[in-house]
Amino acid sequence: MHELICASVLARVLLLVAPLTSLQSVDITNFTTSFANGVQFCAILDSYFPKAVNYKALDHADQRANFTLAFKVFNLYPHCTWWCACSCDVIVASC
Repeated sequence: MHELICASVLARVLLLVAPLTSLQSVDITNFTTSFANGVQFCAILDSYFPKAVNYKALDHADQRANFTLAFKVFNLYPHCTWWCACSCDVIVASC
């Protein structure tokens, strides 16, 4: 039962974030491959904080730089502190 609830919540989160990245033409379909290079996190942040993320300048092949930028932006905004429990190294190692 718990797995079904979690799956339902994750599906809803995907539905919420997918439209946020439409301006950048970033397709978000799951939590593994869709987020593997950090570009998707930056695209979501760009939709909220366009002056903090220069999405067009991102190198889609530079995973560490993309996640580093995402964490830097998350840390700039106090209401994004929920993300601070993770680190760039943990994310990059798990992708």
